[in-house]
Order: sequence, then structure tokens, then C-alpha cells
Amino acid sequence: MPELEGVVPPVVTPFDDAGDIDEAALREELRYHLNAGVAGVAVAGSTGEGNALSVDEHDLIYRTAVEEADGDMPVVAGVISTNARDATEKARLARDAGADYVMATPPHYERPTDQGLVDYFAAIGEVDLPILIYDVIEKVDVTAELAARIAEEVPALYGIKQSGGDMHGLANMLTTVGDDLCVMSALDDLLYPSYALGADGTIGGVTSMYPRVSVDLWDAVQSGDHDRARTIHEATLPLARQAVWARDGNYPGSVKAAIDLLGREAGHPRNPIRLPDEAERGRLAEAIEAMRDRGVYEND
Repeated sequence: MPELEGVVPPVVTPFDDAGDIDEAALREELRYHLNAGVAGVAVAGSTGEGNALSVDEHDLIYRTAVEEADGDMPVVAGVISTNARDATEKARLARDAGADYVMATPPHYERPTDQGLVDYFAAIGEVDLPILIYDVIEKVDVTAELAARIAEEVPALYGIKQSGGDMHGLANMLTTVGDDLCVMSALDDLLYPSYALGADGTIGGVTSMYPRVSVDLWDAVQSGDHDRARTIHEATLPLARQAVWARDGNYPGSVKAAIDLLGREAGHPRNPIRLPDEAERGRLAEAIEAMRDRGVYEND
């Protein structure tokens, strides 16, 4: 099993005008990321609109990602569900497709007990793929202490994608379970300090927009070039906040628009998510220009 470390972008799922998956555009976007020097790819998560996909579409996306990765890097298969039976079915599809990890959110409609969450991840773990808990559901917070309990009772638990909370939450997760579990940050506008604190990498939505720049940031921190890291952090901050961190709904519409503005084909989001209006596209364009003004480019 390849270890997860570094930049693992959650790739968007392009949809065409009819709302169907644009497989050619998906393959092109996967290839772009693979050629950007990333350490892996994640699919069918929040950025990939996994919540809006059918089971058959999950299977298609898992298999497409595995084919494109071709064994060169790990594939993380997103599972967003409200119950263990559905989550386990998707996890089996991921395993059979050849994915390396399952990235599963807690159930997101009703709040289970802590023991219910242990049972939920234990059921997914029976599929025999390592699990990352995708801690993003506000009403079902996976605290550091709960993560430690799940790790004790679910041998398949490999790590945490820490999206919930803030730097305090990330610091608590790292100090509580960081020696035993992989902790990937998704504090999208604070990836630089996340790495400095000791995060093992990122599966943050911003990296789906600018994977090359994201790899540059990771490499700068790992080599101790903090001047370069701070330059990238400050240059990307406006876009990270405009497209991801400061969003109040309609995710990932702005991410797809930003990818478009960066010169790639992200397609449409799936109804009811919409592409942003012209005013918001203008703000995204300004954020991209601000990044370039500081000498940070996704494309040469």
C-alpha cells in the first residue's frame, strides 16, 4: 500500500450541459493533475460532488481514476453517505476498481452516537481498504479524542482528512493521533501553517484548482524554504478564500469557474449547484490576477 504524503488533490467531476459525467473532460483533468507532480488523486469527495453521484457513477469515476493513475500513485475514493450499507457498497466498488484508500465522511443527515460512528467506520473497514475519515460534517464532529477511540476499535483506520474546525482543531488532531494516524489538512487558506505544524499533506479543495502551485508550496516547506512558501501562501490566499474557504454554499461552483479561468475544462456542476454569476467570476479573475502579480503561476 503506498503511503499518503504531500499533495493529493480532490479532482472535480465535469458534467456536460445535460448533467451527465463528461468522461473525456474527467480524464483530461486527471492527467493534468498527474502531470503536475502530485502525490495522488482523490475522487468523488466534496469537490468531486460525490454527494450528487449515483452508485454507478461512483464506479465509473473510481475506475477512470485508477486507469489514469496506472499504478503510479495512490487513488483515494470518496464515500459520502447517510448509512453504513450504502457506504460499504461504495467502498466495495472502490476496492474492486483498484483504489488504494476510502475517504469516508461520517453520516450527514442524522447525528449518530459515538458508538454508532465507531460501528459505521468498522463496517466500511470490513471491505479491507484503509480508511481516511473525512472530518467535514459540522453536526457530526469527529474530535481528536473520538478519532483516537475509532483508531483503537477499527484496525482499517489509516488517517484523517481534517476539514472541520480551524488550526486549533488541526493542532489537537496532530498532537492526539498524529503519531498513529496520517493527518491530511484541508484548511484550504492555511495549508502553509498546516505543513509547518506537521500535517502529512493535503487533500484540500484549493489544490484541485492549482495543483502545480500546491506541489511547489509543499516542496518549499519540506526543503525549509519558508520565504518561498510564504510568497506562495500570500499569493494564493485571495483565490483560496474566494473560491473555497469563505464560501457559504454552492460548492464547488466557484472552484469549477476558477479552473475554467485558469484555462482548463471543469464542466458544469450538477443541479442545484450553479456556476457563479459574472460578478463572482470577476472576483475570481481578480484573485487569479493577484496571484500572478506576485509571481505565482499555475500555467507557464
